[in-house]
Amino acid sequence: MVYPQMVWEGTEPAWTVARADWESDVVVALSDHVDRCFETRDFLQRWADATETLLAASDEGEDGAAFCEGMPDFLMEMDAAEAALPPLGKTMALSLCPNCEGLDGAVVLGAGEANGVTLQLDTSSEPSSFRERFDPETCSVTSAEPEEGVGVWWFEDGTAELSFDLFGAFSGSFEARGGEDLGAGDDHIETLEAAFTTTLCDVPDVARLVRY
Repeated sequence: MVYPQMVWEGTEPAWTVARADWESDVVVALSDHVDRCFETRDFLQRWADATETLLAASDEGEDGAAFCEGMPDFLMEMDAAEAALPPLGKTMALSLCPNCEGLDGAVVLGAGEANGVTLQLDTSSEPSSFRERFDPETCSVTSAEPEEGVGVWWFEDGTAELSFDLFGAFSGSFEARGGEDLGAGDDHIETLEAAFTTTLCDVPDVARLVRY
């Protein structure tokens, strides 16, 4: 991940570009859309292409001012990529640990072994504009205000039984407890249980992305 970071040179703020490594062995994403694989691959590739364009125009991110000046065009491309995605509806993403030795069996959530799981219910069908939420003074994108009826929960305690079958699909069951309400939903989910089967979605091999 590559992202802008404010630094101080004497009494004046300036911008530098920070980098952070991130990886995940597998993300199991479930939604009420029949097949998001094609759209997901396209979105990730467009994100990677826009990243390389922005970094090339800013001397690989070494020129912080040029990096921030190029952010609006970068975010305009991200808005276009986001608009091409189908409406999310109801989705669940289970992001497993980067250091798991195997994917079969029980995976613990919330104990440093997994990134966790997010659940979105009744999400908006209209994408939010990254470009409109860009603040040139802070060189960052402000968080969108949650819409009424949108619920996002992050579970920090639970387990997942996951297996990989001969046909290239993940299947298993999932239970999580102790969710924290991070959205505008009225209901606080205490326990989530799910059983799932999903095919594999091969995504582009991306070296770096700009975080916005």
